[in-house]
Amino acid sequence: MILRKPVMSFNFLGKERTVIVSNLIASGIFFFTGILIIYLKSIGRLGMEDTKSFTEMITNASIYVNQYVGGNIVVNIGFVALVMFVLYTIAKKA
Repeated sequence: MILRKPVMSFNFLGKERTVIVSNLIASGIFFFTGILIIYLKSIGRLGMEDTKSFTEMITNASIYVNQYVGGNIVVNIGFVALVMFVLYTIAKKA
């Protein structure tokens, strides 16, 4: 597989280290993302103001759902049980 091919090797702290293609690609993406974040922050475009309409939509959806099932204790207990089951399943796989 091409992503596992070694690109270069070097000694660090007395151990031989090998850089593979996938690590090199990941480093490039990480570097590009960091530069993009710094640039967006410098021009003032990195912030939560852009997500205001999305946040309002989520809030309105939760209010809509709550008015129909908010007072129903059986539905609330079922939802909590479902969330606990999903978290347990995820933790069990890890």
